[in-house]
Amino acid sequence: MKLIKISSILALSLFAMVSCQKDGANPEASGFAKGDSESAKIREFLENELKIDTKDIQENEHNFVIQDCIEFPKENFWADYGQKSSDDAKHYKYQYKCSPTGTAYVSITSAVPSLWATAVRSGIANWNGQNRPLKFAEYLYPYPTIGIGLITVRWEDLGNTTTFANGNLPTSAGKPGANIRINSAYVGTWTASQRNKTMTHELGHTMGFGHTDNSTQGSTYSVMSIPYSSYTCTNNTDANSMMKQGKMNFAFTTCDKEAFKILYP
Repeated sequence: MKLIKISSILALSLFAMVSCQKDGANPEASGFAKGDSESAKIREFLENELKIDTKDIQENEHNFVIQDCIEFPKENFWADYGQKSSDDAKHYKYQYKCSPTGTAYVSITSAVPSLWATAVRSGIANWNGQNRPLKFAEYLYPYPTIGIGLITVRWEDLGNTTTFANGNLPTSAGKPGANIRINSAYVGTWTASQRNKTMTHELGHTMGFGHTDNSTQGSTYSVMSIPYSSYTCTNNTDANSMMKQGKMNFAFTTCDKEAFKILYP
């Protein structure tokens, strides 16, 4: 069987269209070798960023082989497939961030519909699942303190029918953004996944994350320097980022996780 060697990032877009005629397993690509730490990072990139199913990835000494017919050489992998791009292709942080350790409490007002309240709780769990020193917890009266600050989630008419929601940014005193407002006037339908993503996204703003791949946010935002092995999150698009603007069904990307580690070590 002939293997296809991908040598240009442009060819990645062909992956979804490739249909391979299998004639048996490739002896060089059999098994799922764990490999060294660098190989593990490449595998994570293939799974999380290129959305390749784990079962379709095989590894040998020199290559990753997808569906028995698409080959990604390990040598120079990051340089060949790193998607170098414009100044918009970056993760951004606000000029202030929360106190680096502690708990930010989240109060869900009674006007927030139950489906959205569930999404807020999912957002809390999503960030806490990244195991950083900054945590979120739902505020349930009567807590004696509000930790490093209180975030109130509100159900309000934002004056238009197109905005999903918005969130306040951290203060110079290290407190999280005080409010998240869900637009009661939004015209559209939502899935549970989209609500979940939206609330996770807005909680990201309250701790200081800007919109990924958006250089028009103003001078109060700066580019995050996020080295990740030889693959640089700082200079590459992250189209599936949790902090990408818009209603999407994405989870945390590798670079989202790395950005969280950098902002809250």
